[in-house]
Amino acid sequence: MKNLYLKILVSFASIPVGIVLGLLIKKGLPPAPPSPVISIDDPSQTIKAQGGKGTIHATFRIRNRGNRVVDLGNASTTCGCTVASLNPKSIRPGEEATVLVEGIPPPNGKKTVQVQIDTNVADYKHLVLSLTMIGSAPLPYVVASSGPVRFGSVKSHESTQGIWIETVEEKGPSMAIDGVVSNLTGLDVRGGVDHEEEESEGAIRRRYIFHATVTPPSEPGDYRSEIYFINRSDHYRHIFTLPVSVEVPAPVSSVPSALLLSFEQSERLMPIMFSLITTDENFDLEAKLLSNPSVDCLTVRLVSRRRGKLEFEVTPAVNASGSLVSSLNFQTNHPLKPTLKIPVRFMMISDSKK
Repeated sequence: MKNLYLKILVSFASIPVGIVLGLLIKKGLPPAPPSPVISIDDPSQTIKAQGGKGTIHATFRIRNRGNRVVDLGNASTTCGCTVASLNPKSIRPGEEATVLVEGIPPPNGKKTVQVQIDTNVADYKHLVLSLTMIGSAPLPYVVASSGPVRFGSVKSHESTQGIWIETVEEKGPSMAIDGVVSNLTGLDVRGGVDHEEEESEGAIRRRYIFHATVTPPSEPGDYRSEIYFINRSDHYRHIFTLPVSVEVPAPVSSVPSALLLSFEQSERLMPIMFSLITTDENFDLEAKLLSNPSVDCLTVRLVSRRRGKLEFEVTPAVNASGSLVSSLNFQTNHPLKPTLKIPVRFMMISDSKK
């Protein structure tokens, strides 16, 4: 009996494993789920910009070739110059999703950007799409610059501002910018190429450094113009323009530039302070108030004197009333500003209008 039991065990152990598993499956064990399968039409695309500028649009299609739903995560790109969106995020068997990519191409040359999408597909956990954008802007063109040239307030001495410009040009010894002109009187701009490196096949990136020096005009004012960067060897062809501005203050001025005195009848009359200043702090400024009957109700007194600056106070007379609009007129010893007018307005407000 014991030998018969052993023979049964040996016979069962000799049955192939595949047959045993098959029998078990037939008994009701679930089969392994099918794996999602996808295909991508043209996962790497190259698009050339039209007309040298604008936005490039690319479309990628993801097809579900399997028997399970494909789930897609958010689309991310390797460059801020592109934005990707997809629809839908769940692809049923036999259907497809569309990935739209909008990108700003470089002005010239190539730039490759990758789009990554997470999926539930074993072979494409991190699906990567590739877009190569080709710019077609004509050479040369300006990539970047230091921007408008603002000298601000320039007094009696020269002032200098730095300028830099980056260009992409045809490879070769000739420079795209070989001249600078401007119609702003007293402006001198000098400089040239400071650095260069290869940009793409047949193109080179150059960085120009210039120094703009202005001698202030003799007349005060706000001066504005342009600086033209040109190619003299190509019939003075215009390459780039930067605005330029300089302010030339008056050699003698008032701070504040106008006076307003407003009082109520019951209010104590307090003096108002103002100063005459010169742009040359070492100049020994002198000033004399000229007679003006319309402001006889105001008392003007010099309270402080130092080189380049005179401080005054103005006080209405005790019996002053009504209102007036006039000016305080000064004669100075400055050769470029012998006279100076300061607008003044005085108002005495009655208590009944409070």
